[in-house]
Amino acid sequence: MREQIYDNLSSNISNFDTLYTKLIPTSSLKYSKSKSQIRSAGHMTSKIPAYTATFRQYGPKAFPPVSVRKLPNGEFELKDGNTRALAAEKAGTDIWVSWY
Repeated sequence: MREQIYDNLSSNISNFDTLYTKLIPTSSLKYSKSKSQIRSAGHMTSKIPAYTATFRQYGPKAFPPVSVRKLPNGEFELKDGNTRALAAEKAGTDIWVSWY
């Protein structure tokens, strides 16, 4: 989820964070770390060190939530936010997700 989209949703939907977001361990996030990226050039690996440092300094809500789909087993399938997910895992923090 892009920051502008998150800002719009949280401004226009009462209790958006309570209803549609939560912090989860990165281990609960299901995706292919090498093949999930939609971009034709693949993951933006050059951004991972800076994102990792930001997560370490400011915590899991340093960026907008990643977009996920809730799975029946309670896990989450990553839909958007691969670079943030990789950086959060590297930083050892939870990841903020939204299933809206």
